Amino acid sequence: MKTLFFVIALGFSTLMVGQKSEKTSSTVTSMNYEDSTEVENMNLSNLKIDVSMKSLKELKEFEVENLREIFDEMKPDEKIEFSLKYIYPEKVNNVEMTRSFSYKLEGNSNKIDDLITSISEIQKIAIRVASK
Repeated sequence: MKTLFFVIALGFSTLMVGQKSEKTSSTVTSMNYEDSTEVENMNLSNLKIDVSMKSLKELKEFEVENLREIFDEMKPDEKIEFSLKYIYPEKVNNVEMTRSFSYKLEGNSNKIDDLITSISEIQKIAIRVASK
């Protein structure tokens, strides 16, 4: 009886491990605009951009205007989410810690200029906070 139970359990676990994962999301970790090629008929919808930075230099060098190229490819009246996260080390009472703060914006593709302005303001605020 133990052998039968073991064979059934082994067969069941083999079937479970052998199942194909159906993950449909993907993540772009970096983009280089200089190396990109032209794409015709590209439409973006419900865009979400998450930017994480680990140095003040990266935060200062982030070009917000480069996002305009992406936003301009969107259909009218589409939702846009942008989040900026800054991760930094900090030493408190001789204990090394990692801290972070983040800002999130939600906008619309009909108001790209307002969204770009808001992202620039967030960048300035993040630089001030990170410089302290």
